[in-house]
Amino acid sequence: MINLSRLLQDIKDNPTLYLDKPSITCLHSFLIGYLGTLSKLGFTQEGWVMEEFQEWIQERAKTKVLQSWAGIILFGGSERSAFYSFFKLFDEFLKREEISKNEINEVGENLKFNVDDLKPRIYDYNLSELIGRIKKSPGMFLGTASITKFDMYLRGYILAKR
Repeated sequence: MINLSRLLQDIKDNPTLYLDKPSITCLHSFLIGYLGTLSKLGFTQEGWVMEEFQEWIQERAKTKVLQSWAGIILFGGSERSAFYSFFKLFDEFLKREEISKNEINEVGENLKFNVDDLKPRIYDYNLSELIGRIKKSPGMFLGTASITKFDMYLRGYILAKR
């Protein structure tokens, strides 16, 4: 299992390997698919870091408007510049909150266990079921009906399922 810190560093170093292009919207959709799937499978609870980051970004931007961290970072800029800003802001968040990357890595390492020990979960859809559910309610999974967001979400889902 790839922990969040290592995955984010890999994406930062080579965004085209995961996302095709450096885009904050693509990164957001990919991470939702990846972290959501890992969480639903019972592998990780690293998603809490992104929830805390969301709150921190909203406070930093002094906004109470319900918008994703990606939307707040993107406001008034380009997809590419917002993508690179995310990594600077995320590092600042980790330092400010005194959450070291090592602590995040330890969370990921401590939550590893044998896949055979898992019982099937209600939310563990196969790819065909997931696509059907997204087709019925794209807003619930993607925020908006977007082929790019759909692609990125599925890439995150597939990486997590590996």
